[in-house]
Amino acid sequence: HLANDAVDADILADNSVGLAAMAHGTDGNLITFDASGAPAYVATGNDGQVLTSAGAGAAPVFETISTTDTLSFRNLIRNGAMNIHQRGGTITATGYLIDGWAYNEDTDGTVEMSQATDGPAGFTKSLKLDVTGTDTSLAGGQNLHVYQNIEGRDCIGLAFGTSDAATVTLSFWVKSNKTGTYSIVLENSAGNRAYVQDYTISSSNTWEKKTITVAGDTSGTWLTTTGIGMRVRFGQCGGSSHTTGTTGSWLAGDMVGSTNMVNLMDSTSNDWYLSGVQLEVGSTATDYEYVPYSYELLRSQRYYLNLDMFYSACMTYTPGSGDHTFTRMNCTFPTTMRANPSGVAGAFACWSWSSASSTSTTTWSFDNGPNNAM
Repeated sequence: HLANDAVDADILADNSVGLAAMAHGTDGNLITFDASGAPAYVATGNDGQVLTSAGAGAAPVFETISTTDTLSFRNLIRNGAMNIHQRGGTITATGYLIDGWAYNEDTDGTVEMSQATDGPAGFTKSLKLDVTGTDTSLAGGQNLHVYQNIEGRDCIGLAFGTSDAATVTLSFWVKSNKTGTYSIVLENSAGNRAYVQDYTISSSNTWEKKTITVAGDTSGTWLTTTGIGMRVRFGQCGGSSHTTGTTGSWLAGDMVGSTNMVNLMDSTSNDWYLSGVQLEVGSTATDYEYVPYSYELLRSQRYYLNLDMFYSACMTYTPGSGDHTFTRMNCTFPTTMRANPSGVAGAFACWSWSSASSTSTTTWSFDNGPNNAM
């Protein structure tokens, strides 16, 4: 045996020790030197990790690369942090409220949807459902769920409906006073292909992060047009017509969740919160992709646009035919909308007199229709 440090360049000629003569180690390990200068192993990393320097005096380590700034535009979900809320206020009937997000309530009870100033670490807003009227026994077709429709053009890379269908991972933060089993659903526009998976809220009134990985669907028709490419649902309860006992695989049908779901509608004390939603290609849930507020707003305005503006109501007079009032408005949209929009005027008010003009205020909203489809 040789003493430590007994072998140096003066004793061994260059290339005199081959690989076969060296001590065996663990496959994938690397050799480095520790702070004292002695040789040391670097433990084997995992697939996809990179070797990162820890600085002088410390061994390098294998780490999963941060995707916060390196993989942009990976989140297929719009407004997953619930920050954009052009419509304002709350709603108490099925429909859209927070940009990109809608809920369907088809029970004998009532629910209010709002934007809450409550979120997990890193988030200041969330979507909130508050049960205001109960239904303790759901009929077959009754259900409650939150959903977002993703435009088909944003789903092209998923290749669903082909043998190259990509695996996707859904991650999100959720909170409720009612613990138990809830469901998520990925579904096509026709409502005849659905993937149902359960998740559990373990602690009451505590934000919990959930991650669900789904192998892409190689069957069915999945739109890659301006129509609905994929619908993402979060189920809170459902009757037998739209629930299934089969989870973790693709089904033929229109589902809102599994038969294991709780009934959130069973008490007016119940509420449910959602934030930090991300859907991305791959089997790993990366950190939530924060984007500038201005970009998220512009992205949302492709589907809904609220204009708070002044307009001029100019009045003309034609002898013998009475007073006539008309409004002219030129509007430059900040982005191309998904489809030809329809306009709705709210809080409309104007007044005019002979040979006079007046200015008032109104709020115009433009929807990409039909029926707030996105």
